[in-house]
Amino acid sequence: MSSWRRSRRRRGGRASATDELRKHVCAALEKQVFAMKLQRYKERKGLMLQIRYLEA
Repeated sequence: MSSWRRSRRRRGGRASATDELRKHVCAALEKQVFAMKLQRYKERKGLMLQIRYLEA
């Protein structure tokens, strides 16, 4: 049996800190993702406008 399984059994099958961190969902993180998507949308819109201007 591997040492990982033995340590997992000793803790009663509880998830490790890294597993808990991976599963963690934070409201602040969701807000940041939304803000980044909004910024990307605005930047893309501006770039498309510049491309149309340069093509004309």
